[in-house]
Amino acid sequence: MNPYKRKRLKEESPAMEETTTADASALVIAAADKAGMDGIDRRRIDAIILRESGNSLYIQQQKRRDEKVNERIVAMKKKLQNQMTLHPPHESLPSIDRMLIECIQKRPNRSTCVVVDMDMFYMACELLTRPELHDKPACVGGGMILTSNYPARKYGVRSAMAGWIGDALVRELSNGTEELIHVPSDHPKYAQQSQVVRSVLAEYDPQLRAYSLDEAFLNLGPYLACHLLHPEWPHEQISKTLMEDEEDGDVKASSEGEYDDNSPDDVSIQNESEDKLSYLETLGQFSNHTCLEAAGTILTDMRQKVFERTGGLTCSAGLAPNFMLAKIASDQNKPNGQCLVASDQGSVREFLHPMATRKVSGIGRVTEKILKAFDIHTVEQMYEQRALIQHIFTPVQANFLLRASVGCSSSDSFLEEEQEESKGVGQKGISRERTFRPGDSWNEINARLEDIGRLLSNDMQRKNFWAHTITVKVKLHTFDVLSRARTLPRGVFVQLPEDLVRHATELLAEVRHEFMSSPEHRSKPFSVRLLGIRCNNFRHEQETESVGCDQLNLDQFLLPRSTSPVLRAAAAQEGINACSESKMEEMLHDDLTVKAEETNDHDDATQNVVPQDDLTTTKDSH
Repeated sequence: MNPYKRKRLKEESPAMEETTTADASALVIAAADKAGMDGIDRRRIDAIILRESGNSLYIQQQKRRDEKVNERIVAMKKKLQNQMTLHPPHESLPSIDRMLIECIQKRPNRSTCVVVDMDMFYMACELLTRPELHDKPACVGGGMILTSNYPARKYGVRSAMAGWIGDALVRELSNGTEELIHVPSDHPKYAQQSQVVRSVLAEYDPQLRAYSLDEAFLNLGPYLACHLLHPEWPHEQISKTLMEDEEDGDVKASSEGEYDDNSPDDVSIQNESEDKLSYLETLGQFSNHTCLEAAGTILTDMRQKVFERTGGLTCSAGLAPNFMLAKIASDQNKPNGQCLVASDQGSVREFLHPMATRKVSGIGRVTEKILKAFDIHTVEQMYEQRALIQHIFTPVQANFLLRASVGCSSSDSFLEEEQEESKGVGQKGISRERTFRPGDSWNEINARLEDIGRLLSNDMQRKNFWAHTITVKVKLHTFDVLSRARTLPRGVFVQLPEDLVRHATELLAEVRHEFMSSPEHRSKPFSVRLLGIRCNNFRHEQETESVGCDQLNLDQFLLPRSTSPVLRAAAAQEGINACSESKMEEMLHDDLTVKAEETNDHDDATQNVVPQDDLTTTKDSH
């Protein structure tokens, strides 16, 4: 039995007794935002989760955060009330609408962005050999649940949930008629199946991006253009053509016909070379309906190939003009389905506006609670109250929310994103994090940090990143987060593992010293559950600021530049790329959840994206 649960059974905390069901939703992992959880009694489930969690360290931390959110909401309402007479929100509507119109005009006028998401991936892998569990509530993982099947989700059981809480949910909500079945995890099996899936998807986009075992981001544009230009070509021929173009460093689909110089595509993506735009120009020759219909057929074939080559695993897919919409669409028709969103604004609005705000990647519990405090529950209401949002949120946060309300993301051009990455421009930071069971052995903590530093150094060498600023992040067993940063002397940059590890361990020692020196912490152990290293302030940024060549080490200039593309992590959260890390920590700190106690090798290389705490090696399987 979990020690926190044991403590609760011995003596109920008065604070817990006072907690209302409404409060529970702000403290525990959302129970209704996963596929297969539609229609569940979220309020009852959240209350059970909170009750079973007892007065654990995590719940205590969540309460402190929630109190701060409540204080923030009060301050925001007071600020709004004070400024209403001086600067009424509606006065900003014209400028907001101009900005949103520009965003919509820049969005590609063909849907080519695809997100493929495996259905309950870990559990599905197990069901291949244990089909008898298909109709019974089951999950992968014991102490911490990695994923659950759909019968278990009907009881609110989901990933990142303690096993005993899942047991309580199934037992109580089924009135004792069912028990949750736990299946041990088998990561080698999952990794092998993931490779099979990626090999299939790579036939449709050789440059696909996969940031976890069960999800991938594809640009279907070149494949779709080839398919429409040469309908007689079989899949193998199109795939071979794309592979050859990839090897030549020039992935494109061209046509011998002339293009319409007045095509809307001319303004959809800016600063792109002619050959980079070729597939969009090709698609411009076909109607939106034709492109969408052909893309639907291609996705159906793609998902069927995944099913056949994996021996029975299913996946769901979403297609849209950007990845923010495609990510939402991939979750719409689970399991084993697909959702296509046309690129015209009417279709985008019809698809997006009925959604709860939480469906938008980047909107977590804190932002959801703030929006609800102002009676904003759906994306449509977020758009209708765009003047209010501009008024109460910071400029960065408001910009993200307003763009999301019309279906625009921070990078609506897949190619523009790739072009920036190939030049090393736009990515502001790169990091590695690892979560493990809490421990206070100083040697073990340092060893873990050294492993993280070497992994991060490998990433930086692959992408030819030289960092000027290093930050070490520490999450204690109490879920308190400590960090310390160091900016190196002018002209000094690090990339090699020995340099990165040396600076990181020194920063870790400083964090520990400050913790142990604090009167309130002097008698407490320095017990760590998460370590992370982040590097930013890259060399190309310093060069842009006119740092002289003589200030850089000669060997840095002599190192060959990497030709491999830079991959951005967490593309599913591209909607928050434009937000600074400090702002998004404030905005999204509610998303820090208790995840599986597994190693986190997630590469958080996204521009200005907050590292998500306590992620497992792979993301939650749908």
